Amino acid sequence: MLQKIRGSLGNFAMAILEFLGLLGFFSGAAIAIVLGKLFAAIIFAAITLGIFLRISGRRNLPLSEPVHISPWLNFICAFLSLIEVAILTEATNLSVRLNQDGFDKQNWVLVILALLVMYFLQVRFISAVLKGQRASPTIKAPNE
Repeated sequence: MLQKIRGSLGNFAMAILEFLGLLGFFSGAAIAIVLGKLFAAIIFAAITLGIFLRISGRRNLPLSEPVHISPWLNFICAFLSLIEVAILTEATNLSVRLNQDGFDKQNWVLVILALLVMYFLQVRFISAVLKGQRASPTIKAPNE
């Protein structure tokens, strides 16, 4: 009799555990979905807050008159950027000539993009030097 009661209690406990496991199995996906959406909402809220603080923290700097650089300075900037991109192209072994292995016309897009970026960086740097300022006026030296 005692054996029979123990066996039935064991079967009942196993049935309860199996039911709880089945319940956890089916509710696990729902819990994961809810928690995933909650964590995604927290991450998006943090990104939005960061963007908002970045935009609201900007100060309105006084407008200064633009520095007009002479045409020969534009020529020097273009020449320097051409030399820099040529050195960079040769150093990375980017195939831009028809007789090179792996030649692709899309490599020229990279070269032209690099030329434009280098040219505008040169112009910005030289105009900042002519104004008597540093190239990046937003960064302050520790002794200023």
